[in-house]
Amino acid sequence: MVVFLLAFAVSCVSTSILIRVLIARKILDSPNERSSHHLPIPRGGGLAILVGLAVALAVAHQQGLLVVDLPILVGTALVAIGGALDDILGGVPPLLRLAIQTGAASWVVWNRGGFAVLPLPSPLDISLGPLGAVLAIVWMVALCNFYNFLDGIDGYAAGQGALASFGFLLLGQDALAATSLALMGACLGFMVHNWHPARVFMGDTGSGAIGFMLAALPFGLPSGSREISVFAAGLFLWFFLSDGLFTLVSRLIRGEKIWTPHRRHLYQRLVASGLPHSAVVVRIGLAGVPLVLLAAISCRFQQAVLQWAALFLGLLSFVVYIGWTRSWETRITRGVGD
Repeated sequence: MVVFLLAFAVSCVSTSILIRVLIARKILDSPNERSSHHLPIPRGGGLAILVGLAVALAVAHQQGLLVVDLPILVGTALVAIGGALDDILGGVPPLLRLAIQTGAASWVVWNRGGFAVLPLPSPLDISLGPLGAVLAIVWMVALCNFYNFLDGIDGYAAGQGALASFGFLLLGQDALAATSLALMGACLGFMVHNWHPARVFMGDTGSGAIGFMLAALPFGLPSGSREISVFAAGLFLWFFLSDGLFTLVSRLIRGEKIWTPHRRHLYQRLVASGLPHSAVVVRIGLAGVPLVLLAAISCRFQQAVLQWAALFLGLLSFVVYIGWTRSWETRITRGVGD
């Protein structure tokens, strides 16, 4: 709990200080086609999350607790640097960002190894051979970018980061416990200033780095535990990943340029339909709690039946999510018609 409280306090105070620095330096996020805000807001506040995380992990290490492996920290730092450049400069070439993320993921796999088997419950946990390393890199890079794409309304990315960290804590892996507590505390400390109406945005500095760390954390575990922890991570972040993949495929089907800004994610459509940011974040978070609990329990005790049940619950939840979104859009359409 000291690790959690320290991360929370350092992140909260650092965010407050950083807000003034970002405003003075004019590092602001101006509204665009993708935005759900209407006024310029300081961006890059995710650096405070990383500061809180770093301080808490340093203290945990000093106290003899197990913390995340150095290759994972180095990879996260590389992604954070790439994101910071994007926040400060107002944009960097997408290929450069992708190269940094791929390099960071490759570094983790080089030092920790990839997947031995497909990260799915039995009987689909088939051997991957050399493809395991490639799939591991794709997993980390994909989650890093999905996390960035879904960081679009106040409190959403930080809240999902805290919820996923809680899920990792429930897995009962000593190697992940201190890091999970530190990341959860740091995300919640940032949320004090990021809750609607937000005084600061996480920016690519935070969203990319947190997405990368959550994807890379299971690689601090040995093969066997690693794959099932990745499966659990996918369910911990289910509403991020399913929304991101669903929207990506939908835009491809419609022939849209998927690299251009948009507001077609489900959470963006809900806000556009009149729901406040806080209402969307709280409801999605509450919907994610039973899924996180079932996923963590099924993976902790390695029960394939429960793992498949968790995946089915995720699919059912996403169908409800789509229906909920369309229902709100229909209300707005009828209201305009009236």
